Amino acid sequence: MPLFTVLSGYVYALRPMSPGSGLKFLAGKARRLLLPMVFVGILPLAFLRLSPPYVEVPRNILEILRSLAFPPHQFWFLQTLFLIFVLVTVLESLKWLGKPSFWLLAMGLIALAALLAGSGILKAINLPLSPRPLIFMLPYFCFGLGLNRFGLLHKGRWVTFVALGLAVVGLILQILVLSGRLKIADQRDTVFYLSLSLVDIFLLFKIRWKAPWLSKLGNYSYSIFIFHFYIILAMQKLAALSPLSLPPFGRFAVIFLCAIGLSILAHFVFQRFTLTRRLFLGLR
Repeated sequence: MPLFTVLSGYVYALRPMSPGSGLKFLAGKARRLLLPMVFVGILPLAFLRLSPPYVEVPRNILEILRSLAFPPHQFWFLQTLFLIFVLVTVLESLKWLGKPSFWLLAMGLIALAALLAGSGILKAINLPLSPRPLIFMLPYFCFGLGLNRFGLLHKGRWVTFVALGLAVVGLILQILVLSGRLKIADQRDTVFYLSLSLVDIFLLFKIRWKAPWLSKLGNYSYSIFIFHFYIILAMQKLAALSPLSLPPFGRFAVIFLCAIGLSILAHFVFQRFTLTRRLFLGLR
């Protein structure tokens, strides 16, 4: 998710919000992100919960509405990404992300907020709109935006060497953590994790490895993301009922390929009709 969020920030910088078009920009993002979140994520999962063998009758209407504030499974990410775009719209309107100095200040404040959120301040607060995922992902989006907007990938070689050195140090520390010789509590919410993640993502961008077939598959990455959960769930049920016995790797390969292939098929099917294209894919 952090890598995908960096990519989202990088792509946003290619076609940023134009001045004075904040509401129109957010309306487009709401269509693209929130409609699939509701009509692919929340409503079908609520229906499955009410169907055999999972029958779970909600106690009251608030329990049903709660899923809108806390989307289940991977669909929380769509809500989080939309909220990031809301904040970025505000920051862009204030011109906080237009200059490198302001961008660095915003990155510092956002990173500080993410680390404070992980320290326990927000862990016990059950607020609507899931504040912790938003605060956790926001530094990655702004980092991707800065990579593109300020040409950070084309700075002097010393930047790459420093990033490579930090990545090596981080790898050594990670090995020590895994071996039990070093303890870093709750790694995702520490300076160590955030710094190492940003450094590694920076180096991935610098590698510029090209794979045309992956690029073509990337055209359907959003559909794969939103549909794969249901396909995996169905394939697991079919595998349990099937008399055929596959080794774990073979079973994983079949489910993996079906999750990708059938998600792409669903994309083509839903794209054909105006209503399903809008509700399930978030397209016009």
